[in-house]
Amino acid sequence: MDLSNDLRQTYDVSENPALAQFDLQTRSPPVTTLQSVGHTTLGLDCLLIVIRRLYSYLFARYSARSPVNLAAEAENPILQMAWQDFGEESAQDWPALKRQILERFNPTEAFPQEIWFENLCFSPLMLKTFWSRPEHHLYRVRLVKSGSLWSRLEWAEEDLVRQSTMVVDQKKAQNLTFQEHIDQNFGWKKQDDGTEALYACRRPPIARIKYTKDKGLEPFPFQDIKNIRLPIAGADKDENYIPVASRSLYTLLAAVFLVKTGQNDCVRTYEFVGSELVLSPSGPFCAGRSRSLQTQESGKVMLFYAHSKDDSMIHSGYGEFASRPIKTDMDAAINAMSAEYEDEWKR
Repeated sequence: MDLSNDLRQTYDVSENPALAQFDLQTRSPPVTTLQSVGHTTLGLDCLLIVIRRLYSYLFARYSARSPVNLAAEAENPILQMAWQDFGEESAQDWPALKRQILERFNPTEAFPQEIWFENLCFSPLMLKTFWSRPEHHLYRVRLVKSGSLWSRLEWAEEDLVRQSTMVVDQKKAQNLTFQEHIDQNFGWKKQDDGTEALYACRRPPIARIKYTKDKGLEPFPFQDIKNIRLPIAGADKDENYIPVASRSLYTLLAAVFLVKTGQNDCVRTYEFVGSELVLSPSGPFCAGRSRSLQTQESGKVMLFYAHSKDDSMIHSGYGEFASRPIKTDMDAAINAMSAEYEDEWKR
């Protein structure tokens, strides 16, 4: 991979990160064909778009040439590929680059699902180099109470990483709202040994949900999905557990529509607390209007969210689809505060 094509070198990200952020948010991978690569690439294309959207949100953290970032990118070429300039002049190199990456996952004609979005996104390599980072951890240390005493139940790292995907299955509890489904991921949960442990939200910068829709049920309103509030547990002065002491606002950054065959995985991304981002150039990995969170049909969608500290920015004027020219001023303003935000988050 040509490291000179890295956006962090193309732009002066230390002085003016906005141009690199704009590129990350709006440029899509060069379109390649099944014949030129030898494998379907829609899962990889969607993953690159999601990673770039998360890069642009926590730009200061991910753009830094830190030992953690360098080690992760050296081990996982997908993370490095997401920093590439997706300009037309490099398009001829992409079939070979995609083939080289995908063949690390050993896809075969009999088992092509290894490179579909969901399996690729949560592959051991991605779990180790990306999702295991603390900004993606949903839960604090689990707590167990015996009488008036609390004890800590530590996580195995692999369990913490996998459990950090919230689950919303519309069919399992048909009378619940989308927010109430989310709340089911927190609170007291029975462990394998029969004890009950408290699952409390860590308030991470990035959160994710696997949402299963059912065609026999009315779809949730888009605004209920776009902006959610994770419950933050607390305790009173007598150390009594308060299940929802406060709530933290999260806003949708990306939705990946998962297709059973994996051949047509597609993605839609959003501004921070804003409208749909229109990717250029468009490709088969872009979710058109036929793919909607509002349609009454069965399906699975991976949703990726960013934490917002300011409830006043939320309003209902943004729909699921873009209806105006896209601007990213909001993202630029939010990302300008990323250093301050990360210092606060590390408390």
